[in-house]
Amino acid sequence: MADYITRAAIEGLVPPKDLLRALDDDADGAEDDGLFDTLAELAEDEVNGLISGAVDVPITEDQPALLKHAARVFLCRLLYDRAGVALDANPWARQSDALRERLNRIGRGEDFLERTAAPAGSFEEVETILSADQQEGL
Repeated sequence: MADYITRAAIEGLVPPKDLLRALDDDADGAEDDGLFDTLAELAEDEVNGLISGAVDVPITEDQPALLKHAARVFLCRLLYDRAGVALDANPWARQSDALRERLNRIGRGEDFLERTAAPAGSFEEVETILSADQQEGL
């Protein structure tokens, strides 16, 4: 089951006709059973794969907003790809590419992943994931 993506979030981003076009492989006018969940898991696997060099995945608690956002964008791009929308016309392609590069940098230890913020007025210790280069001289 997908952890970073909710069906409601995707329905707010992709019009119903486009969602159906992407999820109706047998052209019977109805979404194919389980296809949305399968694609959502693929999008989350991509997110986790990109950051796994620096972060223990999957993150099940205090999920950073960046990961949720990236998973939603990756799924939206995948949905439009499945619907036959050309890459240059896919409204999610450019944003997906930028997020993929950011997550790649995180996975290589060149950028960091921010945790979900604590409630205002609270105090907590925050772990920072540093690469070996970033730790040098500390």
